[in-house]
Amino acid sequence: MIVQFVKAPLDKVWKIPTRLFVYVIALTLMLIATGFTEGLHAENSLLAAVNAFIVSLSAYGAYEVTFAKLNKAA
Repeated sequence: MIVQFVKAPLDKVWKIPTRLFVYVIALTLMLIATGFTEGLHAENSLLAAVNAFIVSLSAYGAYEVTFAKLNKAA
C-alpha cells in the first residue's frame, strides 16, 4: 500500500523502476523493524536485506497476479 500511494507522485519527479522502489521500501521497513527489536548489527542488516528481497518479490508477484486476473476478466 505504501508503494501505491507514494509511486504516482514520485513518478512526476523521478522515473524509478517499480521493482527497485518496492525493494527499497521493504528494506527500509525491515531495517527499522530490526533496529527497534534487536538492534542493527552487520548480520542482522544482511538478514534484513535478504528478507526484504523475499518480501518485495512476494508483494510484486501478488500485485501482478491480482491485476492479471482483472485484465483477463475485462
